[in-house]
Amino acid sequence: MFLLPGLVVTAYVTGCLDDVLPGPAREAAVLYLRNHQQSDGGWGTHIESPSTMFGTVLSYVMLRLLGVGADEEVAVAGRAFVQAHGGALYTSSWAKFWLAVLGVYDWDGVNSIPVEMWLLPDWFPFHPGRLWCHCRMVRSSPPLPCPPTHPHSRGHLIAGLPADGVHLLPAVLAPR
Repeated sequence: MFLLPGLVVTAYVTGCLDDVLPGPAREAAVLYLRNHQQSDGGWGTHIESPSTMFGTVLSYVMLRLLGVGADEEVAVAGRAFVQAHGGALYTSSWAKFWLAVLGVYDWDGVNSIPVEMWLLPDWFPFHPGRLWCHCRMVRSSPPLPCPPTHPHSRGHLIAGLPADGVHLLPAVLAPR
């Protein structure tokens, strides 16, 4: 449940969401998330996991990017879970990475591995090359700002975002 939102965000930001997930696939993804939403309104990291901030933030964002309205019951319940647990600020670095890609979270809040770590010999126990591929992607990502006016950030769709960031994960994240 935590890998598909990355695909959706990437396809959305690059403008190829319709090609990557045509109508029936989008409907299936939305149905999947609806079916796996927990009774507390959140989602887990995987389908047998209790709700987590990580799973909920990514699932909520994915639903919104796939066209689910902010006022639909599934979105309202997901947002309520996030708000009741302190906000998206308390999610993991992976979710913060995807929020930053969307332009709704500051890159300064995304922890990354110093690029100098890649200069270590391959045999070094903490060499970044030993990380799982997804960890390498998120942790090695330099802060590359994509301001809301940048065409790839789709920031123009995020009207009304509070100046202090996504701590309440506002309902204004709207699909095209």
